[in-house]
Amino acid sequence: MKYKFFNKWDFQQIMSLYNNDPREALRQFEIYLSKYPEDYSAYTYYMSLLIRLGHFEDAENFVIWLENRLYSDQNYLSYPERVKILEKHILFTKFKLYAYQERFEDMYELCLNHSDRINELEITSIIFYMKKKLGILNAERSALSSYLLRQLLEYDEQDMLEHIKKHISCYSSEVDSQQKTVFYDSFPIQRVLAEIKKYFTPENRTYPGFIENAYYFRFDNCGKANNHLADYFKVICINNTDNIITIYPCLTSDNLPYTDLNYLRMEDDKPKVKTISQIDKFYKRYGKK
Repeated sequence: MKYKFFNKWDFQQIMSLYNNDPREALRQFEIYLSKYPEDYSAYTYYMSLLIRLGHFEDAENFVIWLENRLYSDQNYLSYPERVKILEKHILFTKFKLYAYQERFEDMYELCLNHSDRINELEITSIIFYMKKKLGILNAERSALSSYLLRQLLEYDEQDMLEHIKKHISCYSSEVDSQQKTVFYDSFPIQRVLAEIKKYFTPENRTYPGFIENAYYFRFDNCGKANNHLADYFKVICINNTDNIITIYPCLTSDNLPYTDLNYLRMEDDKPKVKTISQIDKFYKRYGKK
């Protein structure tokens, strides 16, 4: 049975699954949309889930379908404010889709055709990356105050290492007192950084934004996330590269593709002549600035 109006309660229940169980959220959305086919806004979230899971062709087909459906629905078109909001969501989805597909010329065309709405989307870093890829960006790394923009312009591993120090316990008392998401001092950050890149594969990744890939790893009692014990950590890379942007503990990944790294603990069971903290190892290898 189909209903004309959307169901706010059902929608919120599905959205509660969006980040931690996207596959189930996708399945629930398909059921929801079969009941409420005129909830056009819900389709944009459904398309974002398709992108998040790497189903780019399906997402593009739905974008085309939704635009055709929107402009043929005379009743909906009689509410210009609703139409404006939906068009903004569709444009946002197109940017996500084209960015992950590395269709930078198509992104540029969107910028030209919708210049009045670009600022509303708040995608400055994505436009920056697009211009860099198209060779039309005039910027110097040393002049950029934004860590992300510096890495998008020209990746630097040392800059990344400096950035992730804030997620390592005992870096400084000031950081520890303010940071709610940190790795414990026992977390083998040096070995982890050397190990994880071999798991940066398409089957292990999700696509949570525009130009970043997310990878999840299990390492029991690795740290705290929002002041709760964390058994997983998350790694963010620039799309289709092994260039790490950040790494930090997260609360749950049971329903996301993840790699169990607890085997690294076996090395901790070996006899040690001398024990030094993980943060000291980090500084020794990468240097302290």
